[in-house]
Amino acid sequence: MKIFLIDSLSNYIRTAMLINGSLVELIIEDINDEPRAGDIYAARIKDIVKKQYAFIDIGAERNGFMQLNGRNMQQGQALTVQVEKPAIGEKGCALSLDIALSGKLAAVTNDGKPIGISHRITDDDTRKRLTETAKSVLPEAFSCVVRTNAEKASVDDLKAEITELSAKLKDILEKGQYAKPPCRLYRQENDTLRLIRDCCAEGDEIIVNDKAYFDILSTKYKNVTFYDNDIPLFSEYGIESRVDKVLDRKIWLDCGGFLIFDYTEAMTVIDVNSGKFTDGRDIRKTALKTNLQAAKEIAYQLRLRNISGIVAIDFVNMKHKEDIELLEKTLREALSHDRLKTVYSGMTSLGIAMLTRQKQSAPLHSFLMCQCAACKGSGETKNRRYICGRVRNDVMNIFAQTIYKGVVIKADNTLIAHIKKYAALDRLAEKYEKTAAYEVIHTAAADYYEIEIIH
Repeated sequence: MKIFLIDSLSNYIRTAMLINGSLVELIIEDINDEPRAGDIYAARIKDIVKKQYAFIDIGAERNGFMQLNGRNMQQGQALTVQVEKPAIGEKGCALSLDIALSGKLAAVTNDGKPIGISHRITDDDTRKRLTETAKSVLPEAFSCVVRTNAEKASVDDLKAEITELSAKLKDILEKGQYAKPPCRLYRQENDTLRLIRDCCAEGDEIIVNDKAYFDILSTKYKNVTFYDNDIPLFSEYGIESRVDKVLDRKIWLDCGGFLIFDYTEAMTVIDVNSGKFTDGRDIRKTALKTNLQAAKEIAYQLRLRNISGIVAIDFVNMKHKEDIELLEKTLREALSHDRLKTVYSGMTSLGIAMLTRQKQSAPLHSFLMCQCAACKGSGETKNRRYICGRVRNDVMNIFAQTIYKGVVIKADNTLIAHIKKYAALDRLAEKYEKTAAYEVIHTAAADYYEIEIIH
């Protein structure tokens, strides 16, 4: 049984999905009008770079971008595009000319590809039946992908949804031909509504503390409850205490090993460490047990933290082929339960497991954390002994090449203590017959300093 908790009384919409009491997904999203993955726009090409990329005005703060893939397009050309990935950091939205509308059972597209069936549906007869059902109602210009939820759905329900999505997509594309760009033609449901659409089944429960959401959901789903107690919703169900753990860089495994998560602009890197776990003297057994637990935990954490894009995993080194094959099988099985498309690409020659996870929205850490003012996101600051050398050189240049009477070194208390100890400015001042004084800046970053000249 699943329980969906929707808290929208703060600055964010926060949605938790629990399966048998375990927190499986946690969605946090801004209440704003920024472009979402799935939004459709009448747009205009602003610039083309090396005939490979087009920067496109969709009316957002930053232009979106799209790979041309050999298409012959011109600057100023109007076109209808869909957001594939929302803007992240300094990057604008990733856009596509292939337009799709998704429902619970299928996604209808204009990409001209053959009808696709979810890879999780493996029975040949079922795949054939679903293909024929989709083909019987799909307009000639469209295609579709039948989703996993359709496997147990009725034929009439699948036909009805494909028909509805096809009509809506046709209407959007026709409007796109006449609309003045840039303008939005279609607004995708937010992540909360998509989660419920994809995962809510009969017998599941939805609890929401916002009347507007309650009114929306109660018309479509059974077992929707309006929460109006004095205790905050997430506190009542024990979610608030679990949120901070989602930020932990280190995750312990039951065996005593642990995972380390590092986020970079290009990818997420996960290191698996056996830690304090040793299974007697059998190094092979220790590595295998640690890695198998890590594979299951990583799949769980990717979904919980909403990590997307490229993921590199450095498992504990294993030399036996059968152990590696068992690890890969376990990882694939664990990833198969994710509702977002996750593809395991295999091991590199260096033993690094590589996978990609579909990007639908920003990862949780981007909502819960902000860049450190001291390290600017690097996680490191300059070594204080090194800074002392820089300060000494700067002061020496001032003393030797100017007629100023002295300097005042300004920094935080700890750095000033190091400068006094290691930069030897008193001896320098005595040599040049100048003065060197100090002033504490209580709000300064750990490696920040400034030198004020005394006239």
